[in-house]
Amino acid sequence: MDDAETWREAEGMKDILLDRDGDIHVGPESDIDITDSVVQAIRVRLLWFLGECVLYPPETGTDYFGAVLGKNVSPLLAASEIRSQIILVDEVTEVPDVSIEVDGKTRNAVIRYTARTGREVIRNEVVICRNMG
Repeated sequence: MDDAETWREAEGMKDILLDRDGDIHVGPESDIDITDSVVQAIRVRLLWFLGECVLYPPETGTDYFGAVLGKNVSPLLAASEIRSQIILVDEVTEVPDVSIEVDGKTRNAVIRYTARTGREVIRNEVVICRNMG
Protein backbone atom coordinates (compact mmCIF):
# COMPACT_ATOMS: atom_id res chain seq x y z
CA MET A 1 0.00 0.00 0.00
CA ASP A 2 1.44 3.39 -0.98
CA ASP A 3 1.17 6.67 0.95
CA ALA A 4 -1.73 7.91 -1.20
CA GLU A 5 -3.79 4.78 -0.44
CA THR A 6 -3.05 5.09 3.28
CA TRP A 7 -4.10 8.75 3.25
CA ARG A 8 -7.36 7.95 1.41
CA GLU A 9 -8.25 5.23 3.92
CA ALA A 10 -7.46 7.41 6.92
CA GLU A 11 -9.05 10.64 5.73
CA GLY A 12 -11.62 9.65 3.10
CA MET A 13 -11.17 10.76 -0.48
CA LYS A 14 -9.93 14.36 -0.69
CA ASP A 15 -10.12 16.53 -3.79
CA ILE A 16 -9.88 20.14 -4.86
CA LEU A 17 -13.31 21.77 -4.57
CA LEU A 18 -14.86 22.59 -7.94
CA ASP A 19 -17.63 25.09 -8.66
CA ARG A 20 -20.76 24.34 -10.72
CA ASP A 21 -18.86 25.00 -13.97
CA GLY A 22 -16.09 22.57 -13.04
CA ASP A 23 -13.56 25.31 -12.32
CA ILE A 24 -11.40 25.28 -9.19
CA HIS A 25 -13.22 27.07 -6.37
CA VAL A 26 -11.13 29.84 -4.84
CA GLY A 27 -12.14 30.96 -1.37
CA PRO A 28 -12.43 34.55 -0.10
CA GLU A 29 -8.79 34.53 1.00
CA SER A 30 -7.71 33.32 -2.48
CA ASP A 31 -7.21 29.83 -1.05
CA ILE A 32 -8.03 26.67 -2.94
CA ASP A 33 -10.54 24.68 -0.91
CA ILE A 34 -10.35 20.93 -0.32
CA THR A 35 -13.42 18.69 -0.15
CA ASP A 36 -14.42 15.10 0.48
CA SER A 37 -17.75 15.57 -1.32
CA VAL A 38 -19.27 12.35 -2.63
CA VAL A 39 -21.44 14.42 -4.99
CA GLN A 40 -18.32 15.96 -6.52
CA ALA A 41 -16.59 12.57 -6.77
CA ILE A 42 -19.62 11.17 -8.65
CA ARG A 43 -19.77 14.21 -10.94
CA VAL A 44 -16.07 13.95 -11.79
CA ARG A 45 -16.41 10.23 -12.50
CA LEU A 46 -19.44 10.79 -14.75
CA LEU A 47 -17.73 13.59 -16.67
CA TRP A 48 -14.72 11.38 -17.36
CA PHE A 49 -15.07 9.87 -20.85
CA LEU A 50 -13.66 6.40 -21.57
CA GLY A 51 -9.93 6.55 -22.38
CA GLU A 52 -9.80 10.31 -21.86
CA CYS A 53 -7.01 10.45 -19.29
CA VAL A 54 -3.62 9.12 -20.35
CA LEU A 55 -2.54 8.78 -16.71
CA TYR A 56 -4.95 5.88 -16.15
CA PRO A 57 -5.62 2.61 -17.97
CA PRO A 58 -7.54 3.16 -21.24
CA GLU A 59 -10.60 1.31 -19.88
CA THR A 60 -11.04 3.99 -17.19
CA GLY A 61 -14.00 6.31 -17.69
CA THR A 62 -17.60 6.19 -18.88
CA ASP A 63 -18.28 4.65 -22.30
CA TYR A 64 -20.54 7.42 -23.52
CA PHE A 65 -20.00 6.94 -27.25
CA GLY A 66 -20.62 3.19 -27.15
CA ALA A 67 -22.99 2.58 -24.26
CA VAL A 68 -24.85 5.82 -23.54
CA LEU A 69 -24.96 8.38 -26.38
CA GLY A 70 -24.62 6.04 -29.36
CA LYS A 71 -27.47 5.35 -31.77
CA ASN A 72 -29.89 2.56 -30.85
CA VAL A 73 -28.41 2.17 -27.37
CA SER A 74 -30.50 0.13 -24.96
CA PRO A 75 -31.73 2.24 -22.02
CA LEU A 76 -30.85 -0.69 -19.73
CA LEU A 77 -27.27 -0.80 -21.05
CA ALA A 78 -26.92 2.98 -20.67
CA ALA A 79 -28.23 2.93 -17.08
CA SER A 80 -25.97 -0.01 -16.27
CA GLU A 81 -22.91 1.88 -17.56
CA ILE A 82 -23.76 4.93 -15.44
CA ARG A 83 -24.55 2.82 -12.38
CA SER A 84 -21.22 0.98 -12.72
CA GLN A 85 -19.33 4.29 -12.71
CA ILE A 86 -21.16 5.73 -9.70
CA ILE A 87 -20.65 2.60 -7.60
CA LEU A 88 -16.87 2.96 -8.12
CA VAL A 89 -16.88 6.02 -5.84
CA ASP A 90 -15.52 4.68 -2.56
CA GLU A 91 -18.28 5.92 -0.27
CA VAL A 92 -21.19 4.81 -2.50
CA THR A 93 -22.84 1.59 -1.34
CA GLU A 94 -25.85 1.44 -3.66
CA VAL A 95 -27.24 3.14 -6.79
CA PRO A 96 -30.98 2.36 -6.73
CA ASP A 97 -32.02 4.77 -9.47
CA VAL A 98 -30.53 6.07 -12.71
CA SER A 99 -32.40 7.84 -15.50
CA ILE A 100 -30.90 9.23 -18.67
CA GLU A 101 -32.54 11.74 -20.97
CA VAL A 102 -30.69 11.95 -24.32
CA ASP A 103 -31.32 14.67 -26.88
CA GLY A 104 -31.35 12.76 -30.18
CA LYS A 105 -30.11 15.72 -32.24
CA THR A 106 -27.23 16.93 -30.09
CA ARG A 107 -26.49 13.62 -28.32
CA ASN A 108 -26.28 15.57 -25.07
CA ALA A 109 -27.68 13.90 -21.98
CA VAL A 110 -29.03 14.69 -18.54
CA ILE A 111 -28.25 11.94 -16.06
CA ARG A 112 -30.32 11.82 -12.88
CA TYR A 113 -29.33 9.42 -10.15
CA THR A 114 -29.88 8.36 -6.58
CA ALA A 115 -26.89 7.01 -4.68
CA ARG A 116 -26.61 5.81 -1.10
CA THR A 117 -23.63 6.01 1.19
CA GLY A 118 -23.34 4.92 4.80
CA ARG A 119 -24.38 8.46 5.85
CA GLU A 120 -26.71 9.89 3.22
CA VAL A 121 -28.94 9.50 0.19
CA ILE A 122 -27.81 11.64 -2.73
CA ARG A 123 -30.14 12.73 -5.52
CA ASN A 124 -28.47 14.75 -8.23
CA GLU A 125 -28.04 15.28 -11.94
CA VAL A 126 -25.11 15.69 -14.31
CA VAL A 127 -25.28 17.16 -17.82
CA ILE A 128 -23.12 15.48 -20.45
CA CYS A 129 -22.34 17.17 -23.75
CA ARG A 130 -21.20 14.99 -26.64
CA ASN A 131 -18.42 17.43 -27.51
CA MET A 132 -16.92 17.12 -24.01
CA GLY A 133 -14.95 13.92 -24.67
